[in-house]
Amino acid sequence: MSEHIIIIKNLIKQYGKGSNGKEIIKGLNMQLARGDIFGLVGRNGAGKTTLLKCITGIVLPNSGSIELFGESNPKKLHISRAKIGGIIERPPIDEELSAWDNLKLYAIRMGLSNERIREVLETVDLTRHGDAALKKERVKTFSLGMKQRLGIAIALLGKPELMILDEPLNGLDPEGIMWFRKMVLDLNKQGVSFIISSHLLRELDEVATCYGIMSGGQIIGNVTADKLHKSGETFEDYYKRIVGIN
Repeated sequence: MSEHIIIIKNLIKQYGKGSNGKEIIKGLNMQLARGDIFGLVGRNGAGKTTLLKCITGIVLPNSGSIELFGESNPKKLHISRAKIGGIIERPPIDEELSAWDNLKLYAIRMGLSNERIREVLETVDLTRHGDAALKKERVKTFSLGMKQRLGIAIALLGKPELMILDEPLNGLDPEGIMWFRKMVLDLNKQGVSFIISSHLLRELDEVATCYGIMSGGQIIGNVTADKLHKSGETFEDYYKRIVGIN
């Protein structure tokens, strides 16, 4: 039986109080096994980003439980969250600094060497732009795709066991999308698990081992890639069936 690195039960997140409050996550349940690549999809406003923020600790749920890497005590979850790297909404970068200096700031906090910075730059294929571009040019001159790669490099610095990526394909050209696919599969072979939120269903179909469909603050559909392949149904067709698109 696979080890579950995430177990979420009856999660509720509401913004605002009383009658003016809005419930974004509504009694959500979810599990993620070690080694999975979990594709998270749903319409805008379904609650995907809020769910990812609850998992990473950016926001706190109103009720329910989150267990990460076997730890469910809310006061100790920060220890488990140190095993998570990710990008939620936008890359955590300072556009007035160079790519190298952005990474250096995080590396210093983590006690990591320049060698580790070079390793992650190679992983995200930014080294091809040369040292001058990476150390001297401000990130604000980068393309959106290069900024996405830099954000992923920052997320990889601490050698996370779980990567959480919210719309990571935004700004990537076809070559960049192919690179992203290969990077995810290569890291997964090294033992890294993933949660990837994306609107690009066919791209998720290339990498995901399982899927969750969100609607109205709940996961209304769960399926593995193996089950879909055996049934002959594409994930896109499964999604349409679950959300009721003709």
